[in-house]
Amino acid sequence: MLQRLRTMLGLAAASAVTGETESRTHFRKSWTASRFDSSIVDDPERSGQVWYSPDYAARGEFESADTNRLNSAHWSAARDTPINDDLADRLPTMRTRSNHEAWNNTAIEGLILQHSIAVAGDNGPLLDLQAEDEIGDTWCEAAEKVWEDWCEYSDAAGQLSLAARMKNFWNRGCWTNGEWFDQFVYPSDVDTPIKLRLHAVEPQRIQTPMTEAGNPDITLGIKRDSLRRPKEYWVANDWYGFNGGKWYTADGFMHGYEQLEVGQARGVPWAQSGLPTAADLRDYDDQVMDAARAAADMAIVLQTKHPDAPYVESKASVPFRRRRMTHVAPGWEAAQLQPHQPTAQYKDHRHERMGDLGRGKGVPSMVTRLDAREHNYSSARFDRGLLHESAKHVRTTLYNPKLKVLVMRVLSEAILVGVLPPPPCRFGVEQIWPAMPQVDEDKSSRAENRYLGNGTLSYSAACAERHGRRANDVIRIRQRDANRLAAAGLPSVAESVGTAQKSESSDQPQTDKS
Repeated sequence: MLQRLRTMLGLAAASAVTGETESRTHFRKSWTASRFDSSIVDDPERSGQVWYSPDYAARGEFESADTNRLNSAHWSAARDTPINDDLADRLPTMRTRSNHEAWNNTAIEGLILQHSIAVAGDNGPLLDLQAEDEIGDTWCEAAEKVWEDWCEYSDAAGQLSLAARMKNFWNRGCWTNGEWFDQFVYPSDVDTPIKLRLHAVEPQRIQTPMTEAGNPDITLGIKRDSLRRPKEYWVANDWYGFNGGKWYTADGFMHGYEQLEVGQARGVPWAQSGLPTAADLRDYDDQVMDAARAAADMAIVLQTKHPDAPYVESKASVPFRRRRMTHVAPGWEAAQLQPHQPTAQYKDHRHERMGDLGRGKGVPSMVTRLDAREHNYSSARFDRGLLHESAKHVRTTLYNPKLKVLVMRVLSEAILVGVLPPPPCRFGVEQIWPAMPQVDEDKSSRAENRYLGNGTLSYSAACAERHGRRANDVIRIRQRDANRLAAAGLPSVAESVGTAQKSESSDQPQTDKS
């Protein structure tokens, strides 16, 4: 490299005006190419010269990394630091503001409610155990009944069912706190065979004790091993940690949060990305209301253009009584101010910004605003589908793994205490979540019939995905209804539906095909 540089400098010093220009150009190309050794190739026909490889495409700098006077303020807070470092500094503030908006901002409150209902429905998911044979299916049905009974008394305080816990603690906790903590407890004073209960622990109490502030194995109150697996949780006796606390093993806790980065130890509130928008909207509403109220307070003023009108101090006022005629001095006239707030674009601007509140979790603007007046059928169906996809993502990535842990704990204890016999064979664990309501039931049912007819959709999948039901339950209920209808001398459901369809076909106008 040094010899090459000396040669090029010598050529540049000895050249004429024309040669000097060519040498400088050659020097610039050679120096640029030498910065990327992989782009330099040897050309036998051009010995002693450096050329670009055709595989290397020249490019400039990344414009997204430029910092100038126009964008320096925007990017001043951007830092390339581990997420746990940022959480240690900002998580308490994000939790505080998210909880504040969830309690005081009706848009955020409605957003969380609608998303929680979309995820868990009315009564949460149904457990669907799949065995390898009929004997195993019988055991699975008994195990499903044990699980359903436990879900009703799963709360250690005896106040919530598991479905209510999912909506009020799990899903709402992810929006406001970014996570939830449940401790597995076994009270001795309960009168049920299965003693397992869930005891909710506030995320604010999971914190690093002051005596362990410099311990590299403890991250945000969680002691982890070299593979970042939780081993212990430190639970403070209060939210501030001044009154001490205690270490608990991780096996006795269920910590639910959405892990989005490698090594992330705690959850980030889902509402945090929309907090600036929520604050702007609330401040904007207050300012618009202040401006409108000020215009209403000064709706009528007295003014004069008469040159001989007497001078009146600016603080002078004349009372105007409602539904009365008021006499004013000659030369003066009453004028009404034209209000300019709210503006014509106030509603559009507000609705557009409100759509950003749930955009981070895939919640569409129609659900965020709880208003479909500006939607047609297609856009409403699309927005409803986006909400369904958001709920499916949360169910699959976050809740299904936690529910499987709970199912295995409950069934294991049921087997130990003799409520259930040991399983005769292997079985699979699945959750059937409540189905989202269809925007057009007629089109959805026709599509379902077509899929069932060509064999691309099984009956079990149709019951689970389209209706949120177990196929065994549907078959049992259909058989019971058929027996009751036959005993009462009534036509079956299939006969009644077929008669109704024939009646609808006969009522439709016939087209002339000739």
